Amino acid sequence: MLVQLTYALFVQKVKQPIGGSMNMNDENNKINEEEKLNKVTILNHDKDSNSETGSTFLKDVFNFRNLFIDFNNMKLYFFISTMLFVIGVVIGFNANALEQLLQPSLQKIGEIGEKIERSDNSQLTGFIYIFKNNVQASLVMVYSGAFFSLLPIASLLMNGMLIGYVFKLVPQSGSDFSMMELFLRGILPHGIFEIPAILIASAYGIKLGVLIMKWLVQSGEKDLRSKNKSALISFMKLSVTLVIFTVATLMLAAIIESTITPILLG
Repeated sequence: MLVQLTYALFVQKVKQPIGGSMNMNDENNKINEEEKLNKVTILNHDKDSNSETGSTFLKDVFNFRNLFIDFNNMKLYFFISTMLFVIGVVIGFNANALEQLLQPSLQKIGEIGEKIERSDNSQLTGFIYIFKNNVQASLVMVYSGAFFSLLPIASLLMNGMLIGYVFKLVPQSGSDFSMMELFLRGILPHGIFEIPAILIASAYGIKLGVLIMKWLVQSGEKDLRSKNKSALISFMKLSVTLVIFTVATLMLAAIIESTITPILLG
């Protein structure tokens, strides 16, 4: 009996820690399982967040509606870029003193035209050159505006002067085309897409310069600095959509200029 009682007491004492240990193990297992579930949940949440971020970015980039809405806020800059271009055309048409400045550019354009004509596929070569040149020019006009808008302004004036100078040379060249015919056949078909795209890109380049100047000048005022910084960030986000829009427009212009324009000019 004593042995049995001793054994019984021993068993009772042993059972308690064993039972407690099992309970603790169960609790630890539950905690570990919960931690694993939490980790899996966090990982899935991060994946979903990254996916949503990427999806949101793509939606923003291809949201041309926002770009077209922003055009309403760009009326002043569109007017400025258009006037600079027109002033360039007028200067190029009337200023004899600029011949030395413009002749090298026209000569270079003529040499490129000859290379395109001598190529195996003049239409494809012309398209590639025109499209590449226009896209590079538009990108430079947008983002070089960071240097106080100087380059977009200079580019608008220079392009305008080249066109004005070409019109001036038409009567002197002995061409069968009048200035109006040259405009309707040689410039209007592709220019209806190309010129607005260049003007829009330049307008945004000028605006970028203005935003940066505001940010620098008003750097001492915290509220204005924060506001200007937000405006710059919004501009850079929208500029991606602008570039896509400009590239698509210039691609259409390049197709017309390399295929239809040569036919119209005969």
